[in-house]
Amino acid sequence: MINVGFTEKHKACCGYGGEYNYNGTVQCAQTGVINGRNMTVGACPNPSNYINWDGIHLTQHFYELVAKAFLEGNFVDQPIPLPPTCTLNFSSFPNSQYSSVL
Repeated sequence: MINVGFTEKHKACCGYGGEYNYNGTVQCAQTGVINGRNMTVGACPNPSNYINWDGIHLTQHFYELVAKAFLEGNFVDQPIPLPPTCTLNFSSFPNSQYSSVL
């Protein structure tokens, strides 16, 4: 398997508490009472190392890799080549750090 930079495969990047860094009561970017304290749940400093964004959604890095795999035909028996006028360019993603992987 190709190493694409995921160091955390199960925990959520944006969450709080528990084995998977997920709290269904107070979710990503929300403020609420956790263990008797009023807290705002924030994101991890390195989201590109995570597959899971908030316990429900996946990270931008993961979605970019899936999109690239589909567009290159890795999930079909006979890949359909993209026309020369269509290029895979993820540089339009804000804060994209994945162009070297893609």
